[in-house]
Amino acid sequence: MYNNIGHETNLLLSQNLKLTYNTWKTHLGCMNMLAIGATGEGKSRNLVRPILYSLLRDPKTGRKMSFVSTDPKGELYQDTAGFLEANEYNIKVLNLIDMLHSDCYNCFKYFNYSKNPDITLMNYINSLVEASTKDSKDPYWPNMAKNVLNCIAYYVYYELLAKYQNLTTVSDMVPLFFKGDKEKEAPIDNLLRSTCKNVAYYNHPAVIWRKKTQKAQGKELTSILGVTNDVLRLWADSNIRRLTQVDTIQLDQVGDRPTALYVITPPDNSTYDFIVGTFYDQLISTLMYKANFIYNKKGLPHHVILMQDEAANTGKINDYNKKIAVWRSVNMSSIQIVQSSNQFKAMYGDKAQDVIDNAHITIFLGNGGNSIDNNGSSAADFISRALGKTTVKSESYSLNYNNNEVKPNISSSINANQRDLMTPDEVKRLKWDECIVMVKGYKPFIDKKINLNTCLNFASELYSTKDDKGNWHLKKELVYDIEEKKQTLDEYFKGFEESKEIDRIQYTAVKKKLVIDSLFSSFEKKKNSMYIDNNIFYGIKEHIDYVNANYKLFYSENLIRRIKEDNSVIGCFLRESTKAKKVKEENDTENIENDVDIIKNDTEEHLSLYEKKIIVKFIEDSEKALNKAKKGNNDGIKEQLSKIGI
Repeated sequence: MYNNIGHETNLLLSQNLKLTYNTWKTHLGCMNMLAIGATGEGKSRNLVRPILYSLLRDPKTGRKMSFVSTDPKGELYQDTAGFLEANEYNIKVLNLIDMLHSDCYNCFKYFNYSKNPDITLMNYINSLVEASTKDSKDPYWPNMAKNVLNCIAYYVYYELLAKYQNLTTVSDMVPLFFKGDKEKEAPIDNLLRSTCKNVAYYNHPAVIWRKKTQKAQGKELTSILGVTNDVLRLWADSNIRRLTQVDTIQLDQVGDRPTALYVITPPDNSTYDFIVGTFYDQLISTLMYKANFIYNKKGLPHHVILMQDEAANTGKINDYNKKIAVWRSVNMSSIQIVQSSNQFKAMYGDKAQDVIDNAHITIFLGNGGNSIDNNGSSAADFISRALGKTTVKSESYSLNYNNNEVKPNISSSINANQRDLMTPDEVKRLKWDECIVMVKGYKPFIDKKINLNTCLNFASELYSTKDDKGNWHLKKELVYDIEEKKQTLDEYFKGFEESKEIDRIQYTAVKKKLVIDSLFSSFEKKKNSMYIDNNIFYGIKEHIDYVNANYKLFYSENLIRRIKEDNSVIGCFLRESTKAKKVKEENDTENIENDVDIIKNDTEEHLSLYEKKIIVKFIEDSEKALNKAKKGNNDGIKEQLSKIGI
């Protein structure tokens, strides 16, 4: 039925004005749009909905678009999701009004989508704290709250299973920083010391962040944890805890397949604004990483348009002025909708101008009020200044009577004067169905707003029905009822199943970090870190596990050089281990021998001839050391170990 739906080949700006996506023709640097309009001026009906109905495919590539729409009240979701789903779009929704009918969103899932998960985790914590403490006058307390949250978050990420990696767990662990009167140390210190195993203890990020708050005691600690609890105050709500415990919203796949993602926010309060701000922050960072590193800087397969209705009321996006400047290169664009440009200034301060300058298309839909702003920062003043000046001719006449002459002498003069193309009061008097369109490099236009009743696809019997007055209305079967389509309980169980795959991905990431830490850690020898005593060979299993798990990642010349010349990379790794395992039982010895065989097989498959010689030589030396350990030849063991750098 929907195969015959049309596809607009241009971006709709007004009723008679369209803009090609071919920026080679228009010479536009990007397709970002800034739309300004007061309440009731048609921001949704006369701009957002026509684009969603008609611009299903990227005119440049022919592939379907992906849309991420901020949707106060959920009306856009109700009116467009059914149409997009019928056109094979994947529908996702973050519903902060009715949380029992929403996809689940867990920020921890996306810390893997980076070359350095530590940085993405730290950036998220920074965004979370800054979004919820933006009115704080003293930066000390928010900064200390960041240290506390980083300590807990890094512990949760590196040491717990995926099903426990969420902000609910982080919130529940904050009380561990309180030390009782009879306790020698805070419970968090005992926890870190006894359970950190996936990263060497002294290099563990959680331990490093803990040291930054360890000296805080008494009232100072109470104040720090008070700010921390305030940042996580929403996680006392059972609905928020369920919504953020697992993840099914799949931010990382928005650019991989046609997706319509709706962010439904309460229109009457700002309680969840910082969640929306950090959500967008993580979405943008994730998509930019995939475009640059997964798709080799060729951009996302499906163009992503961020339709940010009430953009200034949905939370601050960290480094937004920098991110919007590079969206074009990753195949993204945005439609930022605000009531006044002054809202951006209130949120981003001096950086607001950078955000506005990176929108090469500006549409003014109307100003509903008649306020007088002495600072010239109202919407009408902003548009008036943006339109610039025009030159007008003025002609003046003068009459002069010389002596007693009856007939006067008439003289005239023509002057060129400048005036605003439209003064603020003229902007305010713009007709209700008109808009002003400004495109970089072109003179401004006044045109009619887009009439939804003439919009491609919407004004079609395939999708709508026509009433007696000639207005089109959605067919009932395509009105999207969220309570029927999406149940958070179903998504909750689905997320728990997917957490097993996340565990596998994170295990690989942790192993990689262990290797990197071992390669760059200190070569200082520590007393009794590795020794032979009572015919027991300490650490041989760590030798084999290390090579088996990690040589594929580091069999480059750097690793070969370290094994061949420094003779200490394995010892370095073992010295960073907090506990060296003793091989006492016959079964352990058999496991070691099996691991050696595995390495031999893998070596034949994956390494070059030169690299094979180095690794095989290392294995042979390890085998000889193992055999001498079995026979109790301590002198022979020490001699053999010296050959492999121990």
